[in-house]
Amino acid sequence: MKYFLIILSLFTTTILFGQKTKKVKNTIKEQFGKSTEVYYVFKSDKTTKHGEYIKKSKDRGVIEKGFYKNGVKDSLWTYYRNGKNQTLKSKGHFLNNEKIGEWNFYDFKGELIQTYDYSRDTILFEKGDTHRLKYTCSPKNDNLDSCKDPAIIGGYTVM
Repeated sequence: MKYFLIILSLFTTTILFGQKTKKVKNTIKEQFGKSTEVYYVFKSDKTTKHGEYIKKSKDRGVIEKGFYKNGVKDSLWTYYRNGKNQTLKSKGHFLNNEKIGEWNFYDFKGELIQTYDYSRDTILFEKGDTHRLKYTCSPKNDNLDSCKDPAIIGGYTVM
């Protein structure tokens, strides 16, 4: 009986203090047509997104999806290229609206071209590409940092 009351009290407090959410469907007119957002807001505050978020287009499919926590991007977010094939564009985590950890970036075929670690500000993987510009470098005062290859976060497909 004692354990039953403990378990019952845990469930009761969870149910009583959890905020209720409401599903919202919003149509946005954009440069390439209309897209639809489906997300959740608190019933008590209809401006604060909280929960799953999906943005899609009728002719292009899912554009992006992720999660909001108290109005800011949080957790895993996935972005897709426009088109019927729904190839990945990028994928990674947010914490308090900032990109953190490893993010993967993909080319137009959906192949991984770059992995960038936002927490360490470092490129972990980059597929060689023919789009990279060639340049010469002459370090001053043995400052080798000035001779690093320029890199575009997200790879050459973001240009």
